[in-house]
This record gives sequence, C-alpha cells and structure tokens, in this order.
Amino acid sequence: MAALMIIGDGMADVPLSELGGHTPLEVAGCPNMARLCSKGRSGLFDPLGPGIVAESAEAIMTILGYGHHLTHLSRGPLEVLGAGLDLKEGDIAFRCNFSLVDEDLRIRNERVEVPENSRLDLIQSLQDYCHSSWGLDLVFKLTWRFKGVMLLKGENLSSEVITPPPGRGEEALAVRPLTESADSTRTAMIINSIIKESNRILSKSGCPPGVDGPANILIPWGIGRKISLEPFSTKHGLNATCVAGASLVRGIGEACGMTVPLIAGATGGVDTNIEAKAEAAIEACKDHDFVLVHVGGPDEASHDGEVQSKVKIIEKIDSMLGDILERTSLEGILVTLLSDHTSSTALRRHTPHPTPIVITGSRMASDDVREYTESAASKGGLGRITGAMLMKTILGLVG
Repeated sequence: MAALMIIGDGMADVPLSELGGHTPLEVAGCPNMARLCSKGRSGLFDPLGPGIVAESAEAIMTILGYGHHLTHLSRGPLEVLGAGLDLKEGDIAFRCNFSLVDEDLRIRNERVEVPENSRLDLIQSLQDYCHSSWGLDLVFKLTWRFKGVMLLKGENLSSEVITPPPGRGEEALAVRPLTESADSTRTAMIINSIIKESNRILSKSGCPPGVDGPANILIPWGIGRKISLEPFSTKHGLNATCVAGASLVRGIGEACGMTVPLIAGATGGVDTNIEAKAEAAIEACKDHDFVLVHVGGPDEASHDGEVQSKVKIIEKIDSMLGDILERTSLEGILVTLLSDHTSSTALRRHTPHPTPIVITGSRMASDDVREYTESAASKGGLGRITGAMLMKTILGLVG
C-alpha cells in the first residue's frame, strides 16, 4: 500500500473576529476534506509536542522521522538546496528576506517585495562589494516575492554565527559571533556589512526610510553548511517523492534523497499552481511508496494577516484533494492530511495550538468525525499524537 501525505502549511488557526469567531478551516468550503474524514480517523497533532511552537523545518523533519537532527538543523542549507544552487563543502548558506527598515535600521516590515530592476542592481553591487572588500564570491537567487537564498564562498568563513530571522521592531544588524574564534568574528562582521551595504544600495532607488514602500534592505538568516541525511528509502524502506514549490520543503526532499520533480507554477505561496501539484501527486502515486505533497500558501497568508486569502488557499487545497481522490483509490493508498503547525492570522506567527489530522485508508477504521476542523478533530479516534509518532503510525499501516 502506498502512502500519500498532504501538508497544508500553517492551515490550522485560532478563532478570528473577522470570521465571526470561527477559524479559516471552519468557514472554508471543503467537501473533499469532509469526505476524507468520514472514511478515516481524525485527531489532534502536536508536531514537536504539546505546548511547543514549531517552525516549518522542524515540524516537517520531525514528521518525516528526522527529529533527532533538529539540534543541528539550519534553514539556509535546506532552502539553498531546494532552490537548486550548488552548495559545496566550505560554503555557507542563508535564507534571505527583503525587508523595510526605518532610519535607525529597525525593521518595520520583514516581508516586502522589491522591484526586479532594483533587485538585479543590488545583487550585482553586492557581488562586487564582497569580492573587492572581503575576497568572497556571493551567489543569490530569488525564490518567491520577498524570499531569496544566498551563498558565500571563500576562505576563513564560519557557520558559528547567530543570524536571527528578521522581526518587526528588531534591529537589522543583529548578526553576532557564536564563538570567540577569528573566523566566527570575521564572518559576523561580513554579514552585518552586507546587510548595511544592501540598505545603502536599495535606498538609492528612492524609497524614503520609515514609510511603506519597496524593500530597502536584504537580511540573510538561517546560516548553515551542507548537510548529510540518511536517505528516506534506507531509513523507512519506502521509495519517496516530494511534490512542493517552497524551496525549504524541496530542500528537505532533496536532503532526504526523495525524487523532487520541478512543477510549473508551484511557488510555495497562495499563487501556486494547485492543479499541477495534483497532477504530479497522482503520477507519483503510480510508482512511489510514499508521496509528500506540500502547499505553503496558508502559512504565507497567515504571516501577511490576509484572512480571506487563507480561506481561499484552503479551498484550493480541498480542490486538489478532490482531484487526487477522484483519480486514485483509497483501497490501495493511505492518505494523511494535516497542518504541520498552527499559524495565527491575527498574530501573524506560529502558535503552540495542536492542529487537525486525519488518516484514511482501507486499514484505518473510521470514527464519527465528519469535517476537517480544529474543533471536530478534538473528538476523533486518533486522540492526540506527536510528530515523532506519525511516521511510525504510517509505517504500521502500510507495512
């Protein structure tokens, strides 16, 4: 029996005043999720354990059975790998955000798009700056709207550096060495200088500081080096594929040795090509034992505070699920639908609330739950399970 896992990133939420005290899952029209629940068993899911706030990388790695790697996990290398850049030994990798800062370089908005011409000018200027000032090569690739990945290549670089993700009200120049070594101190100085230089360059394009407008700074974060993981096929005995548009999840798939097809129009955002993802999933189910389908749009809508966008992307996920169910058979496939963590649209961040999960297949007895929502899942027969338990449960059902 093949296993299909569908993750709606940050799909779960808390009650919102804009929705009359309901969650986006409760108001979205999701007949296919309801159909899945009526044939399967539901429950509540804590990716890292009750009361723990999970980030996507931590949650998905734990879901896939790689939780023991979390203390050594860095987001930068995973996103660089997923973006298709060549990460070599000795390189240091980053996830990057284009952001907006005020005159004091405090972050007003950590998620801001930048015009293409300004972005291209910036990257060329930063490449020249790094080469002339530090003797380093810089490689950058935009992955979606305000998101990018960056590589620094050269001598005497260290990953022993603290590079926090940008947050509103925080200082942009927040990079500091983790150790007292010369390489760690030098690397922190280099990264802060790149951030400051990016502000100088982007500010030339006419965006006054401290007001709404295009991005005026580039902030690298999630520093790390190339990682090596045990292949998913060796670890679990399943031939796996990863259907995703987000560079982070594609990178996780690559790092785990999964097949990671390139899907036209799959962006990792609310504008993703949901039909193409459904098609890729259906094809993958024909010759793979495990198919991971990830849709990042709900989490992006949550971080942007866009309630209606979140409802719409959840309905698109339901449509994708309907397409898959129409063209596959639950007799020969185990389907797991879950949200990897809760994303509060009101707070624009992840929260520790459990998320709904449903597992459906010929070997899974059904319960009385008839809709995929946070409140309904609390009454399901699965009870409350953690990320560390999930892969073991799936392996027990498909084995």
